[in-house]
Order: sequence, then structure tokens, then C-alpha cells
Amino acid sequence: MKKLLYIISVVLVLLGVSGIIIIANNDKSLYINNFEIINPKLPREMGELKIAHLSDYHSHGLNYQEDNLIDIVLKNNPDIICFTGDFIDDGTTQNDLNEIRDLFDAFKNIPVFLINGNHEFDAKGQKEYYATIMEYENIHFLKNEIVRLYSSTNSSYINIIGMDDAAFHGGLNQEEYASIALKEIENQLFNYNEFNLFLAHNPDTFDVYSRYASLQLSGHTHGGQINFPFNKLIYKYRSGLYQSGDSTLIVSEGLGTSAYLPIRVGTRLEVNFITLKNNNE
Repeated sequence: MKKLLYIISVVLVLLGVSGIIIIANNDKSLYINNFEIINPKLPREMGELKIAHLSDYHSHGLNYQEDNLIDIVLKNNPDIICFTGDFIDDGTTQNDLNEIRDLFDAFKNIPVFLINGNHEFDAKGQKEYYATIMEYENIHFLKNEIVRLYSSTNSSYINIIGMDDAAFHGGLNQEEYASIALKEIENQLFNYNEFNLFLAHNPDTFDVYSRYASLQLSGHTHGGQINFPFNKLIYKYRSGLYQSGDSTLIVSEGLGTSAYLPIRVGTRLEVNFITLKNNNE
């Protein structure tokens, strides 16, 4: 009996400590990361280009901090906004969709580039979400497409390349689908010598896209969401900046949480600002 009570006591203590750790680390503050990318392919005439990189909103994960997100983005005055997938998921409600519309309204004077993540594949409210996107002239929803972002004088440009997620394409793994998707891109006047900004939800695609991308922006990992030490064995690209030759990858820890596990431990709700520069100034 004493042994059983001892075991129960130990279990209760461990559960209590675990609960304290989770509560202490379930930080809902929005953290700002700033990156500077210097690349000679960026046209000099474009000067500095500032990107707000947002990812993994999950429609319900900000815990009523949408106004804070809007304030942070607008005060940093980005030239463009890039959302790298998982805007909605299976937990999306009508109220969440209304808040998404509020976000789009707030950003209506800024060019927005948007791609699918894996969660849009079977998300609730999917049709209404896509219909909402189409109402905004400033939003470019890209599915294996290239759009050119021109300078103020229209004499130079960069390419923004939005890649669809493998979840929408027959259960292929990320690298298999990335290789297939690139063939679609190469048929759209793709030029290796220009500055090519890739938006791809899953960072594992960097193993393929790094041969083509000047810069790739991704999310998906949530920084591990519960950041145990062995996460480094699970995620090749967990968060932050990675380099492969002349190509750079930046992985956002994202803004939300999975509907099935609405906590974070040791990771942060993150807004990234990336300033692009030409090194020949």
C-alpha cells in the first residue's frame, strides 16, 4: 500500500511540474524577428525591399491578438506581405473567417502573396475562405505560379513564386511533389539569373527549391510546437535561417497552433520582417 501511495505521489508531482512548465511556456506574445538578406540578383533600382512573413495562422491560434498582429505589421511598413500557408484548418469557425476578413481589410493597401499549406486541404470553411480571397484585388493567391513584382518605375522586378503543397496532390511526399511542381514553373518564363522569391509551406522542399530560389520562405513546423531536444532529429529545418549555396531559407515558427494540440512549449508566436538588399550599392 505504501509503495502504491509513493508511486501515485511521484506521478502527481510529475504531472504538476509538467503542468507548470506547459503554462509557463505557453506564451501567447507575438515576437518579432528581423532578417537582412543581401543578394546581388536584387535589382539595384528597387532599393531595399521589406517583406512581412506570416505563417500558420490556423485561424484560431492567436487567442484574440489579431489587433496586435495588425498593429505590428502596419507599424513596420512592409512593401509586401507573404503568408506561407495553413491560414485555416479543421477547427475554423465562422467567427474565425470574419477575423480573417478583418485582417485582409487592414492589409488592403499592401500587396499580399498567399499560398496553400497542408491544412487548407480539408479545412472547414474552405470554400468561403477561397471566395473571400478573390474579393481583394491586392491579394495574389498562387498555386505553382510566378508573378512579377515591379519597381516604382516598372523598369525592374523580382519574381514571386508561390508553390502549392503536396497535400493537394495525391499523397506525394514533399520532395517528389516539389520536383513535379518545378516543371510547371519552368514553363512560365522562369529565369535562374533573376531574383526568385519562393513561397513554400513545408521547408523540406528547400532540398529541391534551393537550386532555383534566391530566397525561400516557409512555415509548417511551428518551431516544433512542443520543442523537445530531439526535435532536431525530426525537423531538418525547424526555424530560423538556413543557407545552401547562394540560396537562403527562412522558416517561421508561425502564429497559431494545431487545432488538435492548442499549446506551445518552448516555441514562439512569430512575425518575421525580411529586408532585401543589393550588395552593390
